[in-house]
Amino acid sequence: MSRAELFDWMNAQIKSGEMSLSDSSGFLGMTLRMPVSGAAATLDDQERVDFMQLAQDGISWAEQHNEKAQQRMLQRALAMMQQHQGQGIRVDVLA
Repeated sequence: MSRAELFDWMNAQIKSGEMSLSDSSGFLGMTLRMPVSGAAATLDDQERVDFMQLAQDGISWAEQHNEKAQQRMLQRALAMMQQHQGQGIRVDVLA
């Protein structure tokens, strides 16, 4: 899934009431690509990203740095991804 697809999925989940704004915070950081060069962050729609692995890596980093809030946020995001794994992406283009 691309970052743009994750963003669209996240918005659809929020609009449908299946995800709260609070729960979306764990996904928001994963949707933006932050270039090392310091250029503007982008919503890339080309690169495929393993967001489950990205979340797991973030959880490990948060554990090592005692960032409990970040760890909980990413654990919730990972649990939601696991719950929806294998389901098609449904985005309401009329909303």
